[in-house]
Amino acid sequence: MDNDINKVLGRLSNVGNPIFLLKMLKEVRGYIKRHFVDYPTSHEYNTIYFDIEGEVYLIENMLVTKIVTLPDKANLITLSEQALYKIAHLLGVKNDEMLISNLLKEMRSIKNIKKYQDLLEAGETSFSTNLTSNQFALIVLNQIRRN
Repeated sequence: MDNDINKVLGRLSNVGNPIFLLKMLKEVRGYIKRHFVDYPTSHEYNTIYFDIEGEVYLIENMLVTKIVTLPDKANLITLSEQALYKIAHLLGVKNDEMLISNLLKEMRSIKNIKKYQDLLEAGETSFSTNLTSNQFALIVLNQIRRN
C-alpha cells in the first residue's frame, strides 16, 4: 500500500508544495482513522458505495446508481444529507437529482488542494468509512480520474 501513497503523491505533486502535501496526507490518515466504521470491505477497488442517511448509491466509473440495499461486502462511505449539501455549497453545485454525480465531476476540477481540506471539514460530524487511508486514496483517485 505504500506504493499507492507514492502514486497519490506523484499525481498531486503539481498542486502544492511537498511539505503541505505530506501534512495533508497525515491529516487525511488521522481523519480516516477517527471515522472508521466496522463493515466488511470489498476488494473491488473500482466501486464505492455512498450511504446518505439510508439512501444507498453505487459509484462505478463516475456513474452513480441508486440501489436498494448495501451488499454484504462494500467499500463504504456514509455521510449525512446536511453534510452532502454543505459540500455541494462549497463546490457551487446545485441540489438536484444529479447531485452526487455533479459533485464527483466538480471534484475532478479542483486545483487548490486546500479545497479538499474544506470538504473534509464539511463532512466531519457525519462522515464514516470502512476503508483504510490507503484504500480510500486509491478508490477516490480511481473514481476522480476516470472519464
